[in-house]
Amino acid sequence: MNQYIVGILVVCGVVSFQVVRRYVRQKRIKQWWMAAEEAVRVEDVDTAEKMVRKCVRAMPLWTPGRVTLAAVLVKRGDLAGAEQEFKLAAELEPRRAEGHLQLGLFYAVHRPDAVSAAVTSFERALECDERVRELLLKDTRLDALRKTDSFKALLA
Repeated sequence: MNQYIVGILVVCGVVSFQVVRRYVRQKRIKQWWMAAEEAVRVEDVDTAEKMVRKCVRAMPLWTPGRVTLAAVLVKRGDLAGAEQEFKLAAELEPRRAEGHLQLGLFYAVHRPDAVSAAVTSFERALECDERVRELLLKDTRLDALRKTDSFKALLA
């Protein structure tokens, strides 16, 4: 009988430890995220990058962290790093339009020579959600891209 009680107590102890550990980890990540948001707001790019990288390291499959890191890297001028993060964000949720749309906007705004990559990203976004078409028609950042045949064909 004592063995069962000891076993139950051990299991309860392990479960309690895991619950506390998860709570502390989530609290720490929340603090990093809030610090990153504040750093972005005051345009402290170094602190923002440091805090967002901590969040991404702790939760590598969290899409908002990847997108925010990409935006911070754009502000730093690290377009190669930003492109990689936008691609990862799109790959993490391939059936959601947002990641593909953001990747396409990155290409359109920061890599104007990558017209085919931008159009491909926008095609994938449209496959996920037809409402993206309205955004593509209205977004003024895409004025230069609208002059290309491939983009015209996409929106036709």
